[in-house]
Amino acid sequence: MIDLNKVSCALKSEYELDKDLGLFIIKLKNDTALPLEHQHHLSIDQETIDKVRKYSLLDNNVIEIYEFMKTKSVCKFYPNLIPMVIIKENDFYEDEVFLKSSKAYTRFLNDFDKVSHLYNRIVDSYIDFIENTGCYFQDMSGNNILIDSDYNTFRIIDIFSIDKVAKNQSIVFSPAAIFMSTKLAALDDEGKVAGNRVVSCYYGFHSALADPVLFKYLEGINFKKINDTVLSKINIRTYNKE
Repeated sequence: MIDLNKVSCALKSEYELDKDLGLFIIKLKNDTALPLEHQHHLSIDQETIDKVRKYSLLDNNVIEIYEFMKTKSVCKFYPNLIPMVIIKENDFYEDEVFLKSSKAYTRFLNDFDKVSHLYNRIVDSYIDFIENTGCYFQDMSGNNILIDSDYNTFRIIDIFSIDKVAKNQSIVFSPAAIFMSTKLAALDDEGKVAGNRVVSCYYGFHSALADPVLFKYLEGINFKKINDTVLSKINIRTYNKE
């Protein structure tokens, strides 16, 4: 399923897959020569890191973490789960798998009941993580959710985006970000994902954020139809820390 020739490194990270042991290893690049937006830093302390790791080994939907440090993680590898949305940063898959998943996802996204049900399950998992660790995933994007072909079993990944929840912080669980990508979700005036808007009409191949892999994966989707009949009808949930 995974093309091992594609599992090597990206701008921010180096990847290694050990199929025999069932492990996926990520090593962060701490290259200060990179632009600031491409520098990836885990800001939580070691005590919180340990709490997150222990939580992941319980019965929940966060990827199981066996080793977790500020610049390295070793997590469980699921051969039958792939990213819900494939973008250029996680395009590790054989062409046949990519195309089959793309077509299946197009069918899934057109079913409001199934999408709404999965949205609430995913948000329940995010909130359970928050309440048990005091942390949240900053990058709640479809590419950071591994899922099976039935859209039932899933695991939340991108543990290097984890940060502590601040006092009085409001966290919005954007359907557009979760089911499309944060690259496609509309932004508010502060540049944050907007909870009351869906896919941005201003995103395209001429945008600085353009991702041809993402567009290929979603090429069968009518964005306006998905906005009007699915995403905009989901009851957007938030979490507010007092």
